[in-house]
Amino acid sequence: MTTANGIPLAVAQAFLLEVSEGDKRLFLLLDGRPLGGFLRRPSGGDFRADMAAGGMVHAADLDKNDLLIAERIARACGPTDWTWSASASSEAGSPR
Repeated sequence: MTTANGIPLAVAQAFLLEVSEGDKRLFLLLDGRPLGGFLRRPSGGDFRADMAAGGMVHAADLDKNDLLIAERIARACGPTDWTWSASASSEAGSPR
């Protein structure tokens, strides 16, 4: 993949030792509510959590921080008619 000027693209990021704990992915949004999430964890001695690289997928509950992130993303996506709010949710894992 290249830019419009033909320059190859690259993405670089710091290596995080916590990668062995996995990374959480959220399923966003249906009618303004997060659908759920899963945790990707590396398997064996590999540091990659990608499913294509042998990473394992585990069900994950959404905590209050996840719900706040989902709400920010939903608002950034533009105007909607949804009324759900992470701050108004009575339980972190159960949006109204």
